[in-house]
Amino acid sequence: MLTLHDLQARAAIHRLHMDYTTGVDRMREKTLAAIYTADARQRRIPDGPPAFPVGGPAIAERIMSAITRYDSTQHTMANEYFTIAGDTATSQVNAVAIHEIVREGKPVQYVMMIRYVNAHAKEHGRWRMRERLLHLDWTIERPPPMGAKSRRNP
Repeated sequence: MLTLHDLQARAAIHRLHMDYTTGVDRMREKTLAAIYTADARQRRIPDGPPAFPVGGPAIAERIMSAITRYDSTQHTMANEYFTIAGDTATSQVNAVAIHEIVREGKPVQYVMMIRYVNAHAKEHGRWRMRERLLHLDWTIERPPPMGAKSRRNP
């Protein structure tokens, strides 16, 4: 049976997932940095680049430098699953991440189907991400829908 603590934790962790999408899609580095613990780790599985630097500010900076090559991004999170254990928790969330880019003079959407597996902890009274594993389930490149105009809106 879910307790009030569990429900509050789920709501706070859901907010972390939403803050992540806002931080990435609107290029808000401070928003991204704030969702991670001071000793947070993040990496991509399989075949990911070298591990991300440690800690929220360094992870956020790395993400910002990676997404600047795209004209825009759109992350949608779904199917959240939580396990709460006091002041620690795990979550899994699926995401569709659309990245708009121009290749050979033509607009392209690079779509990633992602499964994030996260470990969370309360730090200074707030839930944060302590570890994030990005499982890249599959990708596809496609032309954007007819008439679609891409732009990043901070």
